[in-house]
Amino acid sequence: MLEEKCVDAESHHQQPEQKEHCGADAVGLPGEIHDSETEQEQNESDKCHRRLLGIPSVDTERLPYGRRSRPIVNVQEGVIKFHLDHQTGDLDSRRYQDLARKLAAWRQVMSLTRLVGQNPDLYEGAGYGNVSGRIGPPSAALGRRSFLITATQTSGKAQIDLRDFVVVERYDFRRNRVRSHGLQEPSSESMTHGAIYDLGPHIRCVLHAHSPELWRQARTLRLPTTDPQVTYGTPEMAREVQRLFRESAVVERQILAMGGHEDGILAFGRSPEETGQVLVTELARAFEIQS
Repeated sequence: MLEEKCVDAESHHQQPEQKEHCGADAVGLPGEIHDSETEQEQNESDKCHRRLLGIPSVDTERLPYGRRSRPIVNVQEGVIKFHLDHQTGDLDSRRYQDLARKLAAWRQVMSLTRLVGQNPDLYEGAGYGNVSGRIGPPSAALGRRSFLITATQTSGKAQIDLRDFVVVERYDFRRNRVRSHGLQEPSSESMTHGAIYDLGPHIRCVLHAHSPELWRQARTLRLPTTDPQVTYGTPEMAREVQRLFRESAVVERQILAMGGHEDGILAFGRSPEETGQVLVTELARAFEIQS
């Protein structure tokens, strides 16, 4: 449904022998807390990011005052998902309120259609589904395409507002590290959302739904699908998203199934409205097949 491909994707498909993609501006975001680094160090890091949409590297070892750093652990699976550098505090409503309202509206649609929620009879009672939207300039460097995402442990809420969102500032697949700020901690799927935003500067929204209908019909619908052996929220899942970019039409389809994450579906687009339309259209196709 995308009329044109992003610069990153277009360059990759037209020049498959090219080993790295450069040219994205390393633009900082207004109000972003920066690490101590020189422009040369940042540029070298950005070059590394672009090797076959490789793993972004971000210097987050030195934390500003007021931040806390700890691993995020998924209790159900007992494994570390990513290391979190988080600063607790209110989000600026003047900057984030409009986007939060748009995301919350589509998240409510997903809640009403059971694409997001929490049910004691499903997934061992764990919450499922989340939404996010890009903030800042499209030209931001890979690994630094900041986004607003729903906080962890909010899936069970029928309605959400700005207080239920977190800003992910940076994400580093190689170090398995996420940097964020907000009243709560970010979704365990933050790394995967970052991987999708790295596919192209035109991508401004990601909706993560759980749909048995779509997931079970993924092969019939010819949805790009990640390796069933790869679990959600991990650097490996981020690499799977990159693999699908290289080997499938995921950018054109704007949707993928998570093979190793039961019922997991990811849709993305230029806006919440476009992304929601992609998700609902594919869901209707799945219902059509079942009927």
